Amino acid sequence: MLSAVITSYNNAATLDRCLASVGIADEILLLDSFSDDASLDIAAAHDAVIAQQRFAGYGPQKQRAVDLASHDWILLMDADEALSVPAQGEIAAMRDAQQLQGAGYRLRRREWLAWREPIAQHGRWQGPLVRLTDHLRLFDRRQVRLSNHPIHAAPTAAVGTPLLRHELLHWGDAPFARRLAKQQGYARMLAQQQPHRAAAWRQLASPAAALLRDLLLRRYLLDGPLGWRAAWCSMQCSRLKSSA
Repeated sequence: MLSAVITSYNNAATLDRCLASVGIADEILLLDSFSDDASLDIAAAHDAVIAQQRFAGYGPQKQRAVDLASHDWILLMDADEALSVPAQGEIAAMRDAQQLQGAGYRLRRREWLAWREPIAQHGRWQGPLVRLTDHLRLFDRRQVRLSNHPIHAAPTAAVGTPLLRHELLHWGDAPFARRLAKQQGYARMLAQQQPHRAAAWRQLASPAAALLRDLLLRRYLLDGPLGWRAAWCSMQCSRLKSSA
């Protein structure tokens, strides 16, 4: 038996896509931070179990959602993510064949820029320097806990976890202004956790490295103005974090 677990706050723009993709689960549980948009109506339309709790921090909020689930095997999703159709089939087949074993499984995550798939991550461009990030999202909660990172809290396992064949899709924020504003909020949170500023050389080097990473290694250069805007956003985010 499998529970899909999602945390949300005002995610109406992406939540329907997310919940539709996890219909393979035996239970869908949404822990909401008192959204004032259509999020709860969308969740109800997908027969999700809905709980509400004030935001307690990324790690504690996700851990609470995991703890509320009815089943030990958890598919943990963000509200701006969705399983690809092949991933849905892969996970459903493993569950039906009772092949969910060990601590869990990682999924590759494909990023969309402004809700468009980047050319740089199309199969024909993907080379040895381009790697989709992978994340532990399907796991046995008896063997996995959420980390305490102030922003990027993630499930952690004491043993290795194999990688599934198919992908998780991530839409993120369509407007770059909203994306940058969110990163500014992350920088403020990091400043509270790490009050000492980075060395001056790191404040200069980190933004430049972020820009080159996106333009060259992730090949956003091939995406024209959209790719340049995404790389610029990454550079600004890196600058904010290193100077926090």
